[in-house]
Amino acid sequence: MSISTLTKATNFFPVSAYPKQKTNLAARVNAGGSDNANRNLSNKRVPIQILRIKQDIETWRSWVTEAELAFWPFRVKMQQGYLDTEQNAHVFACMQRRKNLTLLREYEFRNEDGSINEAWTKYFQRRWFKHNVVNYVLDAKFYGYSLISLGDIGSHKKNPGIMDCYPLNPTIITRFHVSPDREEVANFVYSPNGTSFEKGLPDDYHVFVTTISTTGVNNCGYGLLYPAAYLEILQRANTGYNADFIQMFAQPLRVLYTDAMEGPEQDGRENALRNMGASAYIMLNNMGERLEFVSDSSKGDAYKCYNDFDHRCKGDISKLFLGHEDAISSVPGRLGASQTSGSPTNDDKAASPVQAALRDVQSEDALFCEPVYNDLLLPKLRNLGIPVPEGGYIVYLNDSEKRAIENEKREALQSAATLIMTLGQAKKSVKNEYIEDVLGFPKGTITDMKE
Repeated sequence: MSISTLTKATNFFPVSAYPKQKTNLAARVNAGGSDNANRNLSNKRVPIQILRIKQDIETWRSWVTEAELAFWPFRVKMQQGYLDTEQNAHVFACMQRRKNLTLLREYEFRNEDGSINEAWTKYFQRRWFKHNVVNYVLDAKFYGYSLISLGDIGSHKKNPGIMDCYPLNPTIITRFHVSPDREEVANFVYSPNGTSFEKGLPDDYHVFVTTISTTGVNNCGYGLLYPAAYLEILQRANTGYNADFIQMFAQPLRVLYTDAMEGPEQDGRENALRNMGASAYIMLNNMGERLEFVSDSSKGDAYKCYNDFDHRCKGDISKLFLGHEDAISSVPGRLGASQTSGSPTNDDKAASPVQAALRDVQSEDALFCEPVYNDLLLPKLRNLGIPVPEGGYIVYLNDSEKRAIENEKREALQSAATLIMTLGQAKKSVKNEYIEDVLGFPKGTITDMKE
């Protein structure tokens, strides 16, 4: 039986793989988006339970092996493995910190001539774009790609105008069902065939966001979570070893020396030890048995290696996501820890390497997002009947950069004015033409300085 036959069978599964409406018995397929299969390709897939398996370096290697298969590459293991990686508190915090650098920025819609379009700027301030779409676009940097379903187009108003209509609730398609190489959403996990999101009607309702492939093997990259997963797996194992060390060597060990090593008396004593608490205990024969914890006496501070290794892993994860190991854990007031001052345009005047790194990450993500909005999203909205002005575009504002440029200009003018004043005090002649060229003052406002 072919896969296409299976997907068409109406009684093969206890619930339909193509639900037309939500019922109490229907599986949650579209994750909150449209029930229309063309508007949300989640309705084309068969829902599965996400596997939460233990990850180690060997399984981490298998992710990329599966993704680089010559004929039928898949991202199933990789994307499901990422779900465990992002559960790490430090990884999650770094991801959210990086996303906030863009989510908290102001943006505006501009007409083709560069003028601000206030009405359409307000249109793109709604939750569907500012919260849903922007988050999903930024997620592509971590996971390698995002397939966004725009879903139903409508309005929450009773009598909506044309600009009141917008995608009601854009959602994300589960990434392990998406094949970025075949540009399809598979009906089944590991199915080599699926529904194209780049052809036909689904094309207008879906935005495919990719990252650059650094190897040329695939259509898109693996995302920042792939190298982060290696560090996270090591950190997780180190935490487990540290917990074992604490349990074995930091917690007290209760030792009972007794001659009663069998029978009801032994059981009673052991129950008493067990019920005293969670610390380990042991019963030894009073006739000379002994217990020793043997360790290298020359390494009395061996316990510090766990904290040191944990710090190094977290530092590398911070550098990976935010450009500097102190970008999320630096202490205010500490030398080099300031992130709130300095020039965003002049590296020589940056407050610290941390501030400079965050500035670069913010600029990089803006350069990543803006083409997605303008080259992918806006044309699809126009195709769906939303009259987005032709030639218009969304751009992130950088007021701090503009202020820094103006401040640098004022500092240069102040230096020039100080030089002119010094020359005048030294009885040197300064021509009005020179002053006008340097300071921009109109002619005749400053007289020649003569001896």
